[in-house]
Amino acid sequence: MARYREIADDLRAKIQAGTYPIGSKLPSISDLQEMYDVPALNTIRAAQQILVDEGMLETRQGVGAFVVAANSVAALDVTATLAQARDNLTTVLAALEAKASRQVVTESQAALDATMRFAERRLRVPKWEPTPGSEAAAELSNAETRRGGDPWGEDPSRTAYAAANLMVTGVVDNLSSLHQLLNDQMPVIGPTVIARSAIEIGAGAWWLMEPGIGVRRRVCRELALSLTSARRAKQVAEEFQATGFQVGPAITDALQQEARVLQRITDLGIAAPTSGYYPVIENEQAMKATEATAVMLKSVLPANVPAQSVYHTYSAVTHGQIYGLMNFMAPGVASDGSSLAIAAFREVYRRINKVMGWGKLEGDLWEITLGKIYNG
Repeated sequence: MARYREIADDLRAKIQAGTYPIGSKLPSISDLQEMYDVPALNTIRAAQQILVDEGMLETRQGVGAFVVAANSVAALDVTATLAQARDNLTTVLAALEAKASRQVVTESQAALDATMRFAERRLRVPKWEPTPGSEAAAELSNAETRRGGDPWGEDPSRTAYAAANLMVTGVVDNLSSLHQLLNDQMPVIGPTVIARSAIEIGAGAWWLMEPGIGVRRRVCRELALSLTSARRAKQVAEEFQATGFQVGPAITDALQQEARVLQRITDLGIAAPTSGYYPVIENEQAMKATEATAVMLKSVLPANVPAQSVYHTYSAVTHGQIYGLMNFMAPGVASDGSSLAIAAFREVYRRINKVMGWGKLEGDLWEITLGKIYNG
């Protein structure tokens, strides 16, 4: 080993041992020459330069060399230091993410509580009664006639409202299920699947309760929804039969549902529907879930967010598509779907309220409450 390196190693050891503490001045070059028995000045200067480069010494022109650090920068374990820094950052980020997740859970629980209480007061009743002078009141007193000339009366309209009521019950039940799932260890797939169900059911009620369409179109929409459902039920029943499954009362009833809906259509003097799983009844055809949801969510999502794509992402989770699962399981994702499900419920309620003429006060108070929960 070169002599200057040996001297640098010895000086380094003395500094680390405290022989030359931080702030102290090293012996002069001539003293070091004598100490280490070297005749050349450059040997001592080369040794000092090594320690200067390592950050342990500082030389001052005409004064000497001073100790500024007890350890060499080069001696630091850079890999270990970076690993520790990374671990510290990961811990901080995890704490921030956990805090964000808890905040999301707290907000969601409060919003769901407020929404379910509101729904119980306004919608979870056996029969919706419209305010006099409202669209629904006019629909109940309609002038439509049946095939034999008798008046429709209230029943067809009330059946349509009952169908919407049933769907709203499904939405609220899903919101309740979301609330049950939310906790500090919030799952991902469950809330997303339930939120998608709430949104999809809500889209059907939203389409059925469109304001301004009149009694005949509303009744035709309810019949289209019922006939679509009946034909799907019949399809499932026939599949059971085809496999030799023993036919029970539920399957027998499913086979008869279509006949009952068709009889209602005939009795009301409404034109016969088209064939297929999405029949057209006097120009009214039940929208497919993707289409109906996308149309409803347009008023909920920002203009630059494609509503159909949002629905597809939720559906991808339900159907186990990898891209959907990855979207909702990515680090930092703290969404449980409840805010979108509540927004869908809000759009449904607004239409129902407008048709029924119940007034805006209670709905406005509920929406103000939601605003305070989400925005502080």
